Amino acid sequence: MTERICDIYGSRQTTLKAPFERTGRGLHTGREALLTAKPAAAGTGYVFRRVDLPGAPEVRASLDNVSATERGTVVSAGSASAATIEHLLGACFCLGLDNAVFEISGPEVPILDGSGALWAESIAQAGLVELDAPRIFVELVAPFRHESGGKLMEAEPSAVFKTAYLVDYRHPALGRQEFSFEPGVDAFDTEVAPARTFCFEHEVEALRKAGLIKGGDLNCALVVGETGVLNPPVRFSDEFVRHKMLDFFGDLSLAGVRFRGFFRLERAGHAFHVEAVKALLASTALAPSKRTQERTPMNDAPMPLDVNAIQELLPHRYPFLLLDRVTSIEPGVKAVGIKNVTMNEWFFQGHFPGHPIYPGVLIIEGMAQCGGVLIMKSFPATVGKLTYFMSIDAARFRRPVKPGDTMRYEVEVLKVKGAVSRLKGTAWVGEELAAEAELMCMSVAPDKA
Repeated sequence: MTERICDIYGSRQTTLKAPFERTGRGLHTGREALLTAKPAAAGTGYVFRRVDLPGAPEVRASLDNVSATERGTVVSAGSASAATIEHLLGACFCLGLDNAVFEISGPEVPILDGSGALWAESIAQAGLVELDAPRIFVELVAPFRHESGGKLMEAEPSAVFKTAYLVDYRHPALGRQEFSFEPGVDAFDTEVAPARTFCFEHEVEALRKAGLIKGGDLNCALVVGETGVLNPPVRFSDEFVRHKMLDFFGDLSLAGVRFRGFFRLERAGHAFHVEAVKALLASTALAPSKRTQERTPMNDAPMPLDVNAIQELLPHRYPFLLLDRVTSIEPGVKAVGIKNVTMNEWFFQGHFPGHPIYPGVLIIEGMAQCGGVLIMKSFPATVGKLTYFMSIDAARFRRPVKPGDTMRYEVEVLKVKGAVSRLKGTAWVGEELAAEAELMCMSVAPDKA
């Protein structure tokens, strides 16, 4: 391992050189918590370990584990959850920290002063070291646009990672604010990290009735009244848009990769950030960077496998690649894959357009694609071959899958004999079973197909 000061373009993954601690109350729960950040191995990503719960369960900070986005981003897995993670992870992402375990003694990351400044300070003091493992980069190879409810994210090819953000609150004290930033070139610790979270005075009572901001006060958030900020001074004339950019960096970090591209957002928020980044990862606008291809052949990529890694294994392409990510593989036993269902799916134009339902046959096809990845990762001799259906048995559809659902495929190996595999697949939305089937398939060399 070698020591490294912030470098988001370095070819190697990083972790903390030393642990650090921060104590404070949660913005929404009001509960005091101690957060201890510890070094972690390559491929760990960001993991929250709830040391206050029996067995100290863990939850990985990933898009697949996002469970709530109201006034903050929450990730959950089993009995573990971690709330208001975006300021801490925004600092990690922009300062070049790739892997860390955050032991936390409560359900929410301390809000501190409402910004990312103290997190950035702690990371800088702890220092970073390089690990003997390559970073995963993806780059924009085509323009991308995602729009919903007046919110917008656009992305386009760029040799570097840079961002622009616009907010327009139609408020006399805020108005329209725009800010551009290039991590790794502009100084995150002085330009973005100090920008604090905020709310409007007229929202406070409703937020309290909703059980939120129990730990909020004028020391950890800007409050905007009819005529201006109630607790001046502001740290920047455009502090509000800078804080929105901090939130975006934290939410973008949940993708588990680093990007090369120019991102532009308008009037967005946590829910839209997550939705738009999921849509981007499922699109054809991304490709592995040359550096990633040279250092990390996608057939040997660590979990999770993104859409680019999947395309290295399967012959399917848009519009018939129906699998966005493979989050875990137990070779020869089981694989878990993810399909994020959005209103942009091509088939919704003609499949019950007034009441869009994900076609059952495509659920089975996505299940089979997850099974194909499992087989190829389990039996190297099948890589490069085509996989054909031989039979579909005991197919059952238990609930409709609709736009906005995240479908989780779980595929198990029942039997393998030569080139023939028999699989059991299920599709889940949350904890509800959506579909199930038994699949038999054969792997055939392309010249014999």
